[in-house]
Amino acid sequence: MKLQGFWLGLGPVVLAIGMWAAHADTAPTLKNGALAEVQNFLFLPQSGSKTLTVLDTRTDSLSGTLDLGLVPLGIVVSKASRKLAAIDGASPKIEIIDLAKGGGLDLTLPFTPTLLTQSPDGKHLAVANAQKGTVALIDLEQPSIPARADNLPPLQDLMFSADGDSLFAAGDELSVLDAAHGLQRRSQPLTAQGFTRAPDGRALFLRNGDGIEVLSSKTLQKLTHLNGHGGMAAIPTATGSYVLLLDAAGRDLTLVHGDSWEIGNHFAAADDASTVYSGWFDSVAVVPSKSAKSLEVIDLWRQTRLEDISLPAAPLPGAVSADGSKLYLPLEGKAKLAVIDLRNHKLDKVVTLPQPARTAILADSYGICH
Repeated sequence: MKLQGFWLGLGPVVLAIGMWAAHADTAPTLKNGALAEVQNFLFLPQSGSKTLTVLDTRTDSLSGTLDLGLVPLGIVVSKASRKLAAIDGASPKIEIIDLAKGGGLDLTLPFTPTLLTQSPDGKHLAVANAQKGTVALIDLEQPSIPARADNLPPLQDLMFSADGDSLFAAGDELSVLDAAHGLQRRSQPLTAQGFTRAPDGRALFLRNGDGIEVLSSKTLQKLTHLNGHGGMAAIPTATGSYVLLLDAAGRDLTLVHGDSWEIGNHFAAADDASTVYSGWFDSVAVVPSKSAKSLEVIDLWRQTRLEDISLPAAPLPGAVSADGSKLYLPLEGKAKLAVIDLRNHKLDKVVTLPQPARTAILADSYGICH
């Protein structure tokens, strides 16, 4: 590992006067501490750009823009450390920016990271080169590499357990690594094409060829099996009350009760649906469709479908506010951000951005961002 003592200044900021105002021609620089309360900000990477747009979620107005120094492939924001980390997937660098103090470290690794995630406590990162099967643990507070694992099978996904003690690395199989003791393998690999976990850490959902295998995340013992096929995705809601089984190929969304694994109602889903967002005390689920430029809305408590929400353009990956009240969705090909009121099931506003964004990232969000 090479730790460079190069500090990155925060980039220029474009301020807006009100939500709908034109952008200023000159761009004052963010002052140190401007983003100290990281839980109040939404970070919006711009397509093919080194610049992030920053939105204040308290007012849903623009705070400005932030220069990362690289075009990010992956970004995480730690509420605990008040830092942002980014990789570009093409170089061995990780940019770690101190959002509270206004500086950052350019950390060089002995391999090129293509996957990035953070621990639940926000104090550690895990990075991996997916093709080579190399994984490293990074101390985010005192940047260093306390552990590394090599020669894993090619990877598709990386995620910490809810307590942060284990690191799950999935490809054609699932490897369970001991995050507290040198990333040693804790068990024999399991067959898996991908995975998610319940927010409370109780269950692990492994996607394989015939559906979803539900395991105890502690013992890896089987809890139940949810029939389906390898293309299904299991998406737990934030409280764990429900697991939403999305089968885009079969145009189906199935509700599963998280306490009993009992199958609930089925709903039609768009064939291009790829994720589901839940919010407002797990009372509502939203399924975006790019082709329809709309959101399918489901009342989880009553298990009924509500009226779809139409959007000005196709939705891109977004994020739900920590209180579950708002869903932020960048709009494809537009310098626009849709803000969805999840309590009242409606499009609340559309915010004009400096440039089109490709995703939305929060340090503190509803459920698990994965």
